[in-house]
Amino acid sequence: MSFDFNKDTSFVLGKTYVKYHFQNLSKPIVFLFSPADSEIPIENIRANIDPWGFSRIKELGLNVLSFTSLQPRNWYKHPVLNQYLKVQLPDMLPDFPERLGIGANVGGFGVSLYANALNCQRILLFSPISTLNQEHAPWENRFAQGLRGLNWTQGDIDGSTTRCPGQIIYDKQQMLDNSHAQRYGSQLERITARGLGENLYKHLQTMKLLDKVIDAFIENELTSHFFHTSLRRRRGYLDYYAGLLNHPSNRLTPARQTIIENRLLACVRKYAKDPQAIRYQDATLLRDLAIRIENEDLTLAEHLMSQAHQLRKGPFITKKLEAYRRALNRR
Repeated sequence: MSFDFNKDTSFVLGKTYVKYHFQNLSKPIVFLFSPADSEIPIENIRANIDPWGFSRIKELGLNVLSFTSLQPRNWYKHPVLNQYLKVQLPDMLPDFPERLGIGANVGGFGVSLYANALNCQRILLFSPISTLNQEHAPWENRFAQGLRGLNWTQGDIDGSTTRCPGQIIYDKQQMLDNSHAQRYGSQLERITARGLGENLYKHLQTMKLLDKVIDAFIENELTSHFFHTSLRRRRGYLDYYAGLLNHPSNRLTPARQTIIENRLLACVRKYAKDPQAIRYQDATLLRDLAIRIENEDLTLAEHLMSQAHQLRKGPFITKKLEAYRRALNRR
């Protein structure tokens, strides 16, 4: 197989959408494996789809080769894809100076599963799922369809067997993600992001930190210190404080809970008043925050519930929003 240069090229292989853009043989190649909920309906396949992270790597002037599962999710385990990634592709690729891999959750499984065969020098995993094999991970209960529909007892089933160095970024307080992270070898540096939960990469993206973290990884400058210095922006991030208050493993003293609630309220006010504040697309979070502050600041609660209503016009949100507006009109 010959590769095109300086143009986007895509094809389907083993129920997986593959897209690449090679532009400079003197620069690294980055393998991207898309996370859960990015699967592509087969009827929507077209050349102009940019998979997760594709455009960013391309903008950096690097070479990118991305993999995204078609629906339903195949966990990058299709035998045709497996043969391509483990046997055919490694020897067909041009001689790039460095091979890097990046993936989140299910994509983290894909990267770590194939990193050895692809001869990656470094990988970056966001909350990776190591396996669904019940002998290795009997506590994993979030992916029932993948567990039932795919064979997790034979062949390549365990991403934690990778020998490739790099970093794993995860929330240590998220029990299942922590359990997966601990299965990987010591050659992978653990970087914890307390309070950001299992959708960590989405929160980093919302805070406009995901690109910064990926850039640092590519430049081989990603360290725990760099990450946590960058993560100071979470002090202005609603999900962070909401997560601290709601996480079942957090045993907060009354004084600590009051401090967090006050900081959360300050973030809510900033969100409502500052046009440059981080925008949120989580109706449930906005709804819950509105309910949390409705007795203290009904005007602000109405604003948040209105934002939630724009995202999801469910009966409960609609009923609460109408109640807030009636109460405000009586004032």
